[in-house]
Amino acid sequence: MKEILITFKASRRIIKQSQLCPVETGGILVGILNPLAIVAAGKPGPNSTQQATQFTSDPEADRACLEDARTQFDDKITPVGYWHKHPENLSEPSSADCHQARQLVKEYNDGQPFLMGIVNYHPKLVKHRTTLHLYSIDLAGKLLEHAWRLVSSKDKRLLDAIKKAPVRLDLKPISYWLDKDFQSYLNPIGRDRIKQEVENLGKIGWDVTTARRKHDKALLLDVLKDSKRLCFVLPPEFPLNPPTVLTGDGKRFLGLDTLCKWNSLHHLSDVAAEASVLMSCTRCSRQCID
Repeated sequence: MKEILITFKASRRIIKQSQLCPVETGGILVGILNPLAIVAAGKPGPNSTQQATQFTSDPEADRACLEDARTQFDDKITPVGYWHKHPENLSEPSSADCHQARQLVKEYNDGQPFLMGIVNYHPKLVKHRTTLHLYSIDLAGKLLEHAWRLVSSKDKRLLDAIKKAPVRLDLKPISYWLDKDFQSYLNPIGRDRIKQEVENLGKIGWDVTTARRKHDKALLLDVLKDSKRLCFVLPPEFPLNPPTVLTGDGKRFLGLDTLCKWNSLHHLSDVAAEASVLMSCTRCSRQCID
């Protein structure tokens, strides 16, 4: 497999952000898929989750990085992966990283490689304090590590690769996580995920009714258990982003821990369980329901 070309600008962004944050941090990687090249790396953004063992990206920061790169290079530029920081002794993706990458390859990347950039910061070293390892998951579930080479943004090899890259199918200047026409549950993998969510809710006693909202066609899951009623409004990019959770009378839950820490490994049954406990406590419900 050929080396992946990475611009100096992208590597500097990764190094700087890794050094600034003492816990996990990261951002999007954008470039071209065939051949693989990275032209820019995103920052974590103000709406990201940065904790000791968890990072969740900020869609707005990801979108800004993508649009800036398209303006500089070509409209063919597309998301090719994410980078995030690991402790200095852990240079490979975790099992959760690999699971999420497999989902992204199948659900959102049409089977194309989805890169996982694992960054380690070694503060005690004088040289090479920051290291980057690039991995992907193939369709068979095998973990692959990729060699990479730094190039300038005007390198002929990079510009030629971008010129020869296939035209993106979606040429609208907007990312899929903001595109109301993109519905994960319109593809087979997305429908399987929704079916799994409904089954999981049923296993813990929730009766589930599915519907589509008239004004925006959003998918709704209306769930009922022991006189407690919730409504999940699934965003177009679900399960990458969390659902909106409403009470039976349409009030919105705020500050649920399962939503604040949401990633595609979480499930609606976890959210329903937490919301149910809060609804049983008058004081808690007043604080968490808008």
